[in-house]
Amino acid sequence: MRLADLIKKGKETVSTLYPEREAGEMVFAYMEEVFGTQRHTHIVKPDFEVSSDMAEVAADAFRRMASGEPLQYVTGKAYFYGRAFRVNPHVLIPRPETELLCRTALEHIRRSGMRAPRILDLCTGSGCIAWTMAAECGCGAQVEAVDISDGA
Repeated sequence: MRLADLIKKGKETVSTLYPEREAGEMVFAYMEEVFGTQRHTHIVKPDFEVSSDMAEVAADAFRRMASGEPLQYVTGKAYFYGRAFRVNPHVLIPRPETELLCRTALEHIRRSGMRAPRILDLCTGSGCIAWTMAAECGCGAQVEAVDISDGA
């Protein structure tokens, strides 16, 4: 199947739930994340072929999105503070407001001059807060992250 045809089919499927423009963005984001194509690949390489197996995987993903499943759960990946985290329906998808929480906490740590802050992330889910704080702190932080969910 040609990539252009798969994208068209994906937009049609996803737009049964989302506005056409948003559906298109979701399809392109999926294709970039999973297939590694760029949003213009189907234009500059009109004969770009996708295997039938990969086309079926994508068609299933488009159906999942059309049923309301978030793109991040479909791809299994969400971005937070510039890093990719694995996500599934057992964890919350990281939110921009949570990035603000981390940024604010990091500013507080830096302003206060803490040398080795102790950070506890309860119900960590994807671990995005704990990993971000550990990576960004740069000051020997002791970070503990726990969750009682096996799925998380």
